Amino acid sequence: MRNFVLWSGGCDSTLLLYQLSKSNPDKSVHAVSICTSYAPDAIEIKREKVCREKIKKHFNEMGINNILYTEINVDMPLNEEFESWTSLMFFPIIYLGNITPYLKHGDIVYQAYIKEDIELHFKYPILNLAKLVSAIIGVNFEYKFPFEYKSKIDVVDEIIKLGLLDKVSWCSHPLKDGSPCKKCRSCIMHYSALYGLKLKKGEIDESTL
Repeated sequence: MRNFVLWSGGCDSTLLLYQLSKSNPDKSVHAVSICTSYAPDAIEIKREKVCREKIKKHFNEMGINNILYTEINVDMPLNEEFESWTSLMFFPIIYLGNITPYLKHGDIVYQAYIKEDIELHFKYPILNLAKLVSAIIGVNFEYKFPFEYKSKIDVVDEIIKLGLLDKVSWCSHPLKDGSPCKKCRSCIMHYSALYGLKLKKGEIDESTL
């Protein structure tokens, strides 16, 4: 049995990758990342790649050496009619379609969706797709969402403790200079979690709200 993490370089998948590597120090964890030529996501993908390199360096400095990194380039230009909302299923499909050559019987594939992610509305379609792929390729593997009951505040809190906040990616539509747009759903969730964490720790005077 091998563990595969679908790793973007964001807070959630990075924390999951860390936890799996620490819970199985004598066993390799496979971190699989996707790079796509899909134009609307080009800046985001480039930003994520930069963040992943920073995280790798940080993990090495922490003495974590049981992670095997795989980056898959997917040349998939799409037409202008491709709506952004379809990405809710787009990336799980792309990951599943491209990770299958690496899978063996008994492997577990982890995706770090948390309870605030609307992608979890597609949890069962994704699981059914994984079963279909498993049947087609003749390889029995599991597909899991271990963070589905974890909140963004919990994730950000742990990311801060690990010294990774300035290294992870969180914006879905970064500006041309790579800085966060502070408008997309991912940014709103991220900054809301930072604010909520300060509120939880009593660092914000509620009377001023």
